[in-house]
Amino acid sequence: MALVGVLVGALILPFGAGAVASTSEEESTSGVGIPDRSAAAEAAFRDVTRCLNSGQSPSLDVLYLVDLSDSIDKYGLGGILQTVLSTSVQQLDRFRDRGTEVAYSLVAFGFDHETLIPWTAIDGSDQTDAVEGALSNASVDGRGTNYLAGLEAAQEQLEMRSGSCRMLIWMTDGAVNMGGAFDSVFPSLERICRPGISRDGLGPAGGGFGIMQELRDSGIPTFGVFFTNDQLREGLLDFERWKIDFLRPIVEGRGVVAPLDSETEGELSGFTLECAEVDDEGVAPSGSANGALIESEDPVALAFDFLRLEAGLSGGTGAPTAEDGSFEVPAGTAYFRVILPSDQWSLTDPNGEAVPVKPSSITQAGGATSIEVEVDESGWGEWTVSSEGNAIVYLFTGLALVLDRDLNDSILSETENTLSGRVVAESGREIVVNDDLVRHFSDWGTVDVEVVAGGLQSQPSGSLSSTGVFEVSGLTPEDSAPIELRVSLALGGEFDPIESTFQLRVVDGGAFALPASKSLELTTLEGPDGAATGVLQILPPDAAESAQVCVASPQRLDDLPSARNDPVRPRGSFTWAIDSDAEIDGDGCFTVHRDEPVQLSISIGNPEQLNSRVVGAFTVESRTADGTSEHIEPVLLGFDSRTQQNPWIVAAAIILMLILGLGLPMFALWLWNRASTKFAPVEAVTRVAYPVRIERAGRLAVLDRRHDSDGQRITVRPNDFSYVASQPTSAVFDSGRGQMRARVPWFPLSASWFEWVAPPGHRVVSVVAGSTKQTREIESFLATEVSADIARAWAIIVSDSALLSEDSAIDGDLVVFSGMHSDVRQYQRRVDDVIATPGLIDALTAAAESARADRQVDSTSAASFEPVSVGVAVPSSMPDRTGRSMHQPGAPTPPGAPSFDPVQSETAVGSNTPSAPGPLAPPRPPSGPLAPPPPPQ
Repeated sequence: MALVGVLVGALILPFGAGAVASTSEEESTSGVGIPDRSAAAEAAFRDVTRCLNSGQSPSLDVLYLVDLSDSIDKYGLGGILQTVLSTSVQQLDRFRDRGTEVAYSLVAFGFDHETLIPWTAIDGSDQTDAVEGALSNASVDGRGTNYLAGLEAAQEQLEMRSGSCRMLIWMTDGAVNMGGAFDSVFPSLERICRPGISRDGLGPAGGGFGIMQELRDSGIPTFGVFFTNDQLREGLLDFERWKIDFLRPIVEGRGVVAPLDSETEGELSGFTLECAEVDDEGVAPSGSANGALIESEDPVALAFDFLRLEAGLSGGTGAPTAEDGSFEVPAGTAYFRVILPSDQWSLTDPNGEAVPVKPSSITQAGGATSIEVEVDESGWGEWTVSSEGNAIVYLFTGLALVLDRDLNDSILSETENTLSGRVVAESGREIVVNDDLVRHFSDWGTVDVEVVAGGLQSQPSGSLSSTGVFEVSGLTPEDSAPIELRVSLALGGEFDPIESTFQLRVVDGGAFALPASKSLELTTLEGPDGAATGVLQILPPDAAESAQVCVASPQRLDDLPSARNDPVRPRGSFTWAIDSDAEIDGDGCFTVHRDEPVQLSISIGNPEQLNSRVVGAFTVESRTADGTSEHIEPVLLGFDSRTQQNPWIVAAAIILMLILGLGLPMFALWLWNRASTKFAPVEAVTRVAYPVRIERAGRLAVLDRRHDSDGQRITVRPNDFSYVASQPTSAVFDSGRGQMRARVPWFPLSASWFEWVAPPGHRVVSVVAGSTKQTREIESFLATEVSADIARAWAIIVSDSALLSEDSAIDGDLVVFSGMHSDVRQYQRRVDDVIATPGLIDALTAAAESARADRQVDSTSAASFEPVSVGVAVPSSMPDRTGRSMHQPGAPTPPGAPSFDPVQSETAVGSNTPSAPGPLAPPRPPSGPLAPPPPPQ
């Protein structure tokens, strides 16, 4: 029973990935023990949290299997059983508050079984009377403890539910008891554990397993709770104590059964029993669920264990406080939970002040208490709890995982597929995922991908940006077999990773109409009446005459405010509209015919203004013409949002200020802005410039152009990033590929900004979250807005001639700045994040369009000018608008004349092109690549 409450409590935070991991929980010196959890038990907790982090619409079904044999009342456990069980069920409502659909069922067993409460949805109503009434009115035959009857009934109930995360909470106070002699238990153990268990031994190896393995194969973790007390222990016979040893192998898959020499001989005189397929550590193989056994020795311990389960299922193991009750709340924590074996306590914050806790954040049951406290930066530090007994602390990041695909979904055969999603704040919490937050998580950006079942042509790779958007790419199926993937997003430090599982069907893509791009960058949303717009092309099927397509409104649209403390807009405040030449019905569905692609116009607005970067995703669902098969393809989208002021109000304000004699203060303010707008000091900054080839047909690919890895993914080498010489605050900075400079508008109340200017004859392409400036240079990609922190800057430099070419692949240079790191993997993550930036392909396309527009203007100007000979010699070469030498037809190049190309003014990493001296080449440090600057003399 203790397991029930504990387990449910842990599940209350299904998306609370990032619970603090700890060393093993130690034995308490108080009345309540805090035992270690086995590897199998830890895996069982992860099974539940991983399932609840997988899919768009998490749901949870909890089956309570409760022992109501006569010994429950005989040994005084009936009262605490009702209290803890009703509290556990009531706390399931907290899952619903976080967007998880929850249902529960209650089955009792003794010698037979009885379903006391069929599947019931948790809807916010009080379940206490229902649970206590059902237990009081149960008519179970209590003259035995028939494990098999209860487990078979539980299995039958759980098989009624599908498409959800299912778990079994099984509580008992004793061993299997069939009411007969010694041999009467063996048929039951054979069906539960494995065939062949008898007085003579454990049966042949490889004979298979029983009902517990069937539950595991169905993905149902089992949490067994064995509770006892002094009175019960004293009343047990040696034979009954021996049978209790079977509980651990039954629940966790493997356990040791002690000898019982007076009753047994041979193999049953002490042995290790396996009731399920497990590895050397006792953990189930991938694709199967695990089990956890919890033992409680008194009523307070039972209640305490229930509350521990509640916290533990959110992903952490918990850490005991120090002997003086102190515990550390590390940076990045959003809230913590303290579990106490007492109802008397006090809590002190890092400032030494007593903290009042609102009643809704306190849960008490059977003498144990759970306290939940939300914290911000002011609450990070050392806290102290004073109480009787040893406390356990669980800490949580408050981050949730939102997937763009459901738990069970499809991918296309013979195609490279991508999975995506975003780390966001849990429902009801105001947390913005940005650089300021993720700097507290040392491993942020690390994505591990494990192929649990099925086959892929190559190992997929993953990326996680500082805004919380993650992608897993390179998913090309080997065949049509289903694929199961396990994705783990690391946080680092004391925080556990966020894990999810994908079950993927492989379908033939030729029968579907599919989006031409997996990501879409919309135009800037300006003001309350503006709209962010874009066009998505839907490609027709090539193996069918037509396909049906339905485009759903975004399942997520999230603000990333430019100002750290700006509140985000509600997701429901965004408006969404689609339009097309195709006939679209009220559900956003239309038909796409063979050889007839459809252009889909998308428009998003919001009456609430905010300077922010908006990221989100929507789905394109395609069905075959006969409706027998479907495929859902998520599309990532992003756009900038910018506030807009009424120009008449602005003009009136300016006139009024001038009238009031504010001209001089305004000029002084402009001077102050000009003097104070500078780049941050350049300290411990590194830089790399890679020659790259950019595939711009279909999905964007930025590939290495170095001679020894041409056409491959960029792999950062230890000496690639070079140290940038330190520089104090300055209004200009030489990037080596164009100048960075601070810009101050004439109107002093407008915001200043920083920009990177392209070298002559080139365009500078970058995508900056929260970018708000749209000058002529920025709109034509002759400059791009950058951060005041040089270490965050990056850009792709491409010549106009490359952009104007019709080739699907163009050459350029990728320039990336970064902070200094000792681990090359940190540089690799930096480069991967840059390449995976949403909207990069759209920015490159826009840069090419701008270059073509400028070329057309130049051509028109040249056509309108016809030179007239007046006897003046025409030089053989003259400078064009880029500063390059433009030779006239037939005019020879003067012998020995040097040539100069700005793109080759610095040798990129790994390039075979010799370096030419010039002002664009940054200084190299005397101490070599990645070496820190020498100490001051």
